[in-house]
Amino acid sequence: TDGDGVCDELEVFGCTDETACNFNVDATEDDGSCEYEDVDANTDCDGNCIDGYSELTLTWEGAVDSLSTFTVKNTTDSTLVYSYVFNTSEGSETQCWMTDLQAECYLVTCTNCDDMTWELTTGVITLSSDDVDNPFEIGGGCESTSIDEANLNSLSLYPNPVSSSLNVEYTSNVSDVTIQVVNGLGQLVQSSNYSVINGLLQTSIDVSDYSKGIYQLNVVSNNSIITKTIIVK
Repeated sequence: TDGDGVCDELEVFGCTDETACNFNVDATEDDGSCEYEDVDANTDCDGNCIDGYSELTLTWEGAVDSLSTFTVKNTTDSTLVYSYVFNTSEGSETQCWMTDLQAECYLVTCTNCDDMTWELTTGVITLSSDDVDNPFEIGGGCESTSIDEANLNSLSLYPNPVSSSLNVEYTSNVSDVTIQVVNGLGQLVQSSNYSVINGLLQTSIDVSDYSKGIYQLNVVSNNSIITKTIIVK
């Protein structure tokens, strides 16, 4: 033996640290394979954002300069929760940042971004430079929130639960909207642009090829995001 009371030929190699992500309860000999939560990245053992943090993915394309920056600030105390300086003409960057979209209000600003397009994905919401003003506010804590719960009645979805064709009716004085469908993993399943004619949009979405489960449908306009849950059966 090597002093641990277990015969060498009976040793089970693995991670013996109970605080590690891959702790092996049967291991008798530590082999240096222990893996831990990434504290600096604010992720758990599965690579997901820890509680109190949201995953923000920023994708961009176009002309940038040394002053082209993307920032997200808490409007209550101006705390900077996300910042990125564009150093390439295209790319994508994902990080976990301390945000609470349901309770707080955030100011999103893209500086020196006139000659580029960008898209910000957080949770079930995807925003792009084509859909929103710059800068804009987002969050349930905004006085004139971009996640517009007050206007939920302007959006009607039926039948819900749905198995084949989802009917969408939306009343608004805007002229163009984007309708997004996001799955339970936060992945964008579908995104299409529509025109609102005489204050009314009536369309249908084919969900027959969707997996069964819970989805979020977002209606995005210049200053508003209306989100409702749909169930595909």
